[in-house]
Amino acid sequence: MYHFFKIKNADINIKGLTAGDFVTVKKKADFLKITDKYELIKMLKDEVKIKKSTELKNTIGF
Repeated sequence: MYHFFKIKNADINIKGLTAGDFVTVKKKADFLKITDKYELIKMLKDEVKIKKSTELKNTIGF
């Protein structure tokens, strides 16, 4: 978490989280000017939920 957001001691354990999720959330957070650790963790959890969405399972993405 420190590498992307410069936040120390952010203990996160989110199953299914990938480096790509960090990149996506970093871009969103920069655009929205979000720096709060808890909001960033919520955004990471939401990103994983989106990937697991049944609506996206049957689509092709490039």
